[in-house]
Amino acid sequence: MAIGEIRVGQILPLIFIVKDQDNNLVPLQAASSKTVTIITANNGRKVFPAAFVTNGADGQIQYVTKNEEDQVDLDNVGPFKAQGKVIIAGIEYPSDIVEFEVMPNL
Repeated sequence: MAIGEIRVGQILPLIFIVKDQDNNLVPLQAASSKTVTIITANNGRKVFPAAFVTNGADGQIQYVTKNEEDQVDLDNVGPFKAQGKVIIAGIEYPSDIVEFEVMPNL
């Protein structure tokens, strides 16, 4: 695989850093909700529960994509978008939106 290429069905961690309006890391230990939303190449929308990368103090959440019989997250070729979101004390903190291209396999 070429460096940086993402393939259909690939299993990989999508990691997001959550910051506030002043660009400061948000400690996430008190989050009541952690999600990752993926918009697929065919404009499908998938929302998954996220997990802390460490303990949440670093402002990072992640979702590891799946390639299982009943769930293939990176399921088609083309442009994808992904975003992490957390809710703390009723306030939503979205991450930056990440755009990436999913390439075909042979």
